[in-house]
Amino acid sequence: MRAQAVPKFADEMLRRTSTQEDYRPRVIREASFMAARERLASLEPGGSAQYPMNVVSASQIEVRALSMPCLRCDGPYRLDEHTAEQFGRRQIRVIREHCGHCGARRTVFFQVAPEFVQ
Repeated sequence: MRAQAVPKFADEMLRRTSTQEDYRPRVIREASFMAARERLASLEPGGSAQYPMNVVSASQIEVRALSMPCLRCDGPYRLDEHTAEQFGRRQIRVIREHCGHCGARRTVFFQVAPEFVQ
């Protein structure tokens, strides 16, 4: 039988290095790439009040908004505010959220319109 080395302190075995603490690897991106990605997201459905993302019911709004990855680090978003605002003659749901990892803020626009959803 081999003798195993026993650490002096029990907590030595439980310590983690800084790379092991974060379960999601961080992606370091250039500022120009992040700016281009944010501009592209503003042109997609939900990126502006003029082009909101259509959903069947209001219960889908927060689920869809929180399932989107962060544009900067691909981390999860956390909900800050969910409001209904009037833009012209349309009532648009506005979701304001921030990334749980890097803190980047994002606003997503939704419209409850079951007739437009495919």
